[in-house]
Amino acid sequence: MCYSTQIIGRATIENESSGPRGLTVEVSIDSLEKVTIVLGNGMTIRTGEDGIDDLSSLLSNADQMIRAARANREFNDMMDTLDHDDRIHNARVAAVTVPGDK
Repeated sequence: MCYSTQIIGRATIENESSGPRGLTVEVSIDSLEKVTIVLGNGMTIRTGEDGIDDLSSLLSNADQMIRAARANREFNDMMDTLDHDDRIHNARVAAVTVPGDK
């Protein structure tokens, strides 16, 4: 059997240090049942199924944590807006209330 490799796909991902051009990520598999992940021109990861499972799990966990943090921030922003609007409403009501009037 001859060694062979097959490119699965390429993607350009946002990356702070790569600027607006992003970072090219290429994934391929080979006849030795390994996956090769090439990150730009500077790094290559070559691993088997267990490594891919571990990496996939880490990325999935990071994605879930980022989504939860964004949801919490958006909720807190909404609550701050509602609280601010409520304070304005209460101030307006207090300004038009006649003393001794209920």
